[in-house]
Amino acid sequence: MAGQTVYRGQTSGNVDVWRGIRYATPPTGDLRWRRARPLEQESGTVDATAFGAAAPQEVNPGVPMSPDAIKSEDCLFLNVWAPAGAAGNDRRLPVMVWIHGGAYVFGAGTQPIYDGAHLASTQNIVVVTLNYRLGALGFADLGAGGSGAGGVSDSAAGGRYETNAALSDVLTALRWVADTIDAFGGDPDNVTVAGESAGGGIVTTLLTMPLARGLFHRAVAQSSPVTSVYDRARAAYVAERLTAAVGGTCGDIDSFAALDTDKVVAATMKAFTGVPAAHPGTIPFSPVVDGDLVPRHPIDVYRDGESLPIPLLIGTNRDEAALFKFMKSPLMPIAEPAIMQMFTAIATEYPEVSIPTAERVAAAYPGTKAKFWLGGRRVGERIAATCRRGGVRSSATATRTPVSTRLRARGRRSPRTVGQRLPSTLTTASSTISTGRCVKPGATRSSGSAEQSCPGLRAIVIGMYPICVLE
Repeated sequence: MAGQTVYRGQTSGNVDVWRGIRYATPPTGDLRWRRARPLEQESGTVDATAFGAAAPQEVNPGVPMSPDAIKSEDCLFLNVWAPAGAAGNDRRLPVMVWIHGGAYVFGAGTQPIYDGAHLASTQNIVVVTLNYRLGALGFADLGAGGSGAGGVSDSAAGGRYETNAALSDVLTALRWVADTIDAFGGDPDNVTVAGESAGGGIVTTLLTMPLARGLFHRAVAQSSPVTSVYDRARAAYVAERLTAAVGGTCGDIDSFAALDTDKVVAATMKAFTGVPAAHPGTIPFSPVVDGDLVPRHPIDVYRDGESLPIPLLIGTNRDEAALFKFMKSPLMPIAEPAIMQMFTAIATEYPEVSIPTAERVAAAYPGTKAKFWLGGRRVGERIAATCRRGGVRSSATATRTPVSTRLRARGRRSPRTVGQRLPSTLTTASSTISTGRCVKPGATRSSGSAEQSCPGLRAIVIGMYPICVLE
């Protein structure tokens, strides 16, 4: 029960589950292309025994959905799993909110692989999964061509085409958790957000958003494309590709915005393949730096040590690049011409960063053999030669800030300090990212029986998009 609202779920074995809980006003009609609006307080009983619709998307064999899954723009639903009886006692269990991946165009919180029953029952926690808008409907910035006072996009809050609709979905879901999860046996002061791939990218972006402060207390980001957050100029380019994809006049946003769902999804997929084909290593749909919901690029926020002062566990899935090759995904350049095009663009765009030698690049891949020869030269040597002409911005962060902010007053906790220095090592299909945390710059951390130095950032790759290694 939450206020005057009763959520009716089901018990299965030793787990209670509530499916298809609406957490925001349906983003349809006049709310299409606009940020999520909270629900009006409901009274009475809400049936929560069936999953809600997933966001519109194309079928992808790499993203399995349940056979009875439906898709609709009315997709802002979440699901809750809790140990049986947790909602009826006075305990407040830790909460994990899972944000699904799928390159920002696929997936749902209702995928069978995200069933939270086992995790809730074995770990004695409350698990929440959610849907958010995908592709053009969730991430396109259709008003990216203009800018308002203070550098805020015309499509930011209040405009006809608001920015970062999908991020607003996640924020609204987190506010629902903060306001309601105690009715399900969860502790609103002990919430961990976790996500993988695009979900991990949302997590690392949330950590740099002022409006996310106090909504969660720990974060887990697996294979986060943290660098793949773009400015309004690149968002405008994607918007142009969307209008061109449906045969309209380039930049005819209003006509595109009125299309039916299937045509918007078709245009989404044309941009999804076309943008990285023209610009390898660039994804078309992702959070946008709008000067409003995302005031600054996350990398700049991390570099300046101004991310939210909460613990972050971050890593990259081993062999993830192999999945992109198997799926023939356009997002991960795997052919030499595309790889070299990507690194040449990086070197041109960010000439201020020093780039290591080929030997240092090879040292980032311990245990691998130099067996990739292209045109008589190893890939590493070709990349290093390109990178010497430029590089990319650093993503290092070092913060030591008291953790005392709480969205809701539920008792006092002693402030504590958290060192968030997370050095990392470049990852490939055959090696795993190495992460660690230093309590202060220059300190050491243990790895097995050996002590390893944590001098600072050793690679700007945090996720599935390989860039250049730097010190």
